[in-house]
Amino acid sequence: VPGDSRKMLQRSAAMPADILLLNLEDGVSASQKEAARENIAEALKILNFGGRETVVRVNPLSGEGGLRDLAALVPLRPDGFCLPKVETAEEIIAADSAIRNLEVRHGVPEGCIQLHAMIESAAGVMHSADIAEASPRMASLIFGSADYASDLRCLPGEDRQELLLALQWIVTAARSAGIDAIDAPCF
Repeated sequence: VPGDSRKMLQRSAAMPADILLLNLEDGVSASQKEAARENIAEALKILNFGGRETVVRVNPLSGEGGLRDLAALVPLRPDGFCLPKVETAEEIIAADSAIRNLEVRHGVPEGCIQLHAMIESAAGVMHSADIAEASPRMASLIFGSADYASDLRCLPGEDRQELLLALQWIVTAARSAGIDAIDAPCF
C-alpha cells in the first residue's frame, strides 16, 4: 500500500490479507516521503486493521530517510519493518540495534517488532542464509524479483526459469532459519 495515498491506506484496513505492507520506499516519490511517513503514522494510530499484520517497508537505513522512518514509527508499534535491498547480515544487525534503542527510549516492549528482509540482488541471494539468521526479530525473506533481474541483467520469461536458483536459495535459507519465504508480487 503506497504510503502517500491516504485513500489506499484507509481501504487497506478492510482488505482480505494476512499482511499489509505499508510502503515508504520504492512506491513513493522522493517529494512525497515525508507526507507518506505522516500518513502511515496516522494510519497506525487510528485505523483498525482487524488483526492483519502491519509491516512498514522503510527507506534504506544507510540514509537519513530510513532512520527517520524508524524514529517516527517504532513508538506506534507496527508488527514489523521490511528492509529493502538487504545484502548482508550486518544490515539486519544494525536495524535490530536501532529498533531496540528506539523501543527502550519509547517504552515499547523490546523485541516485539519483527524484521522482513527484501532480497533483491545477487549479493543478497548469496548471503541470504546469514541474513535469515542475523536476528531473532527476523520473520521472513522476501524476494524482490524486479531489482534482482535488473542486477543480473536478465529478462525473466513467463516460466521464471532465470529466477529459480534465487527462489530456491531464498526458500532454503528461510526454512533453515525457521522463518517464512515470500515470493515477489505478480506483475
